[in-house]
Amino acid sequence: MINQVFVIIALPFVIFTGVLEWKKKYNGTLTLIFKLKILAAALTTVSCAISLVWYLADPKILSSPKAWVFILINVIMLAAAGVAGHIGGKLVFKD
Repeated sequence: MINQVFVIIALPFVIFTGVLEWKKKYNGTLTLIFKLKILAAALTTVSCAISLVWYLADPKILSSPKAWVFILINVIMLAAAGVAGHIGGKLVFKD
């Protein structure tokens, strides 16, 4: 949970600097790769916020019958962050 607090705090800055760099370096061209990266960043943000709020509201969520939904939200967050990072790496290293 502590990690998610830091993620929620850092994500707006990460997204903001990413948008600035996209507009500066790529002239804001909205290609498929940038659409996917924006979607992945948005999905990461939303799923992290949902997970954090849910955990704060119900700290025993992992021992409840709805634990699988909570875990699925976190897996979605992990996958979306991985996709965004992979695309970012491709853009930076171009290989």
